[in-house]
Order: sequence, then structure tokens, then C-alpha cells
Amino acid sequence: MNLSKTIVNKPTTVLIIFVVLAALGFYTLSDLPLDLLPDMELPYVVLMASYPGAGPEEVEKRVTRILESAISGVSGIEQVGSTSTSGSSIVYIQFLFGTNMDEAMNDVRASLDFVKRALPDEVTTPMIIKMDPNLMPIMYYSVSGNRSPEELRILQRRLRRNSSKSKA
Repeated sequence: MNLSKTIVNKPTTVLIIFVVLAALGFYTLSDLPLDLLPDMELPYVVLMASYPGAGPEEVEKRVTRILESAISGVSGIEQVGSTSTSGSSIVYIQFLFGTNMDEAMNDVRASLDFVKRALPDEVTTPMIIKMDPNLMPIMYYSVSGNRSPEELRILQRRLRRNSSKSKA
């Protein structure tokens, strides 16, 4: 009963306390960092090379197998996978969790330097990409309906324009 009497008898004091608490809350909210994903280092590396004009079998024999054999000596590899398509080779490397990815990237780079001469002249220099979740988009969206693809593209462009206008 005493608390309710105090609140009723001194409304200005209670109002000031709530305003101070709200201001303190907004101040701490503005200082909070915004990060959707925690800092983590995924143990994945992707090698990409293109071989223009070559079929999948030729890309596999002359590029993919050479890249796979070059990286087989790198320590800490858990799994290696590859995809050979017309004109391109992609090699996926999964390292053990806890592997220092900077050292692993340097080892992969050094291994590739040894086999660059064994690749055909038309093959581009293999790109080494370290998987980083911060580079991935946080959302994908698509548009579907009972209209033609051209009409759906126009509708999608309108949606993009409207969403970019609402941000401004």
C-alpha cells in the first residue's frame, strides 16, 4: 500500500524515473553491435578454373584431376570433392575443424604453384576462394505466378525499385 500511495502522491518523480530508465535503455541499445552471424571461420576452400571450349571429360582429365592431386599433400584435409562441367572445374576442399585457414590457404597456394605448368595453356589461373559466411546474402526471394516470365520479370523489377525507394 505504501508504494502505491507514494506513486499516486508523487507522479512527477515516477515520471522522471521512467524517462531516465527509457533514456538509459535507448543509449545502451544504440551501443549494441549488430551482427547477424557470429564470427566463425568455416573450414572450406573452393578452387575454380575455367578451360574455355573443353568438354566435361577433358576438363576432368586435364584440369580437375591435376588440381586434386596437387592439393592431396596439404595437411588437415578431411574431404575433397569436385565438379567438372563444360569449360570449368570446381574443386571443393573441406578441412578439419580447428585448422588454421590462413596456413591452409598458403599451403594450397603453394601446391597450385607447382602444377600450374602441367595445366593446358588455355586454362585460367585457378582462383582460391575461402568460404566466408559474411559474404553470403541473408535473404533470397523469387516471384512466381500464373503470368508469363516476361511479366514476372517486370513485376520483380518494380518490387526492387519500390523496396529501394522505401529505404531512401
